[in-house]
Amino acid sequence: MKKFVIVLIFILLVVVSGGVYQIHQYRQVEDGLESQGVEVTDIGIDWDGLTPTGLEIDLNANVKNNAEHGLEIEKFSYAIYLGESEIGRDNISDIYLYPETTTSIPISVKITAEDAAVTAVEYLTDGTEVRVLGSAEIPFEIWGVGVTSIIVDFNESTYYSLDV
Repeated sequence: MKKFVIVLIFILLVVVSGGVYQIHQYRQVEDGLESQGVEVTDIGIDWDGLTPTGLEIDLNANVKNNAEHGLEIEKFSYAIYLGESEIGRDNISDIYLYPETTTSIPISVKITAEDAAVTAVEYLTDGTEVRVLGSAEIPFEIWGVGVTSIIVDFNESTYYSLDV
């Protein structure tokens, strides 16, 4: 019986210490994930004579993982704005962030309506703020069981002027 109690205490210590370690990791995620800006990487414009008929904007959303362990973003949802106008939204799944590094997450939006493309090109020709609002959903597990998700908001912008 004495051996049983010792084994039981040992198992409880292992379970508790594992749980404490995973809670420590949870705190690192909450405190250690930060947005590091957004940058326009490419703009493609489809033309019909002098009228733009389509526009594709490619950006990088930069996210830094300050944690000592890698993180899996289950879903990164975002909306892209030119000035105050939302021009598109989407989400990306299964992004891995290596420990203590900054990762560039490629995102894009395509505008195909002619009137919207004309307006967007006008904004960009004059110069405007390109903004990305989003959130990263990171699953949190204890002993392999999903407990909750950590949501980290992303709100970054850059000023961009199109050379036409």
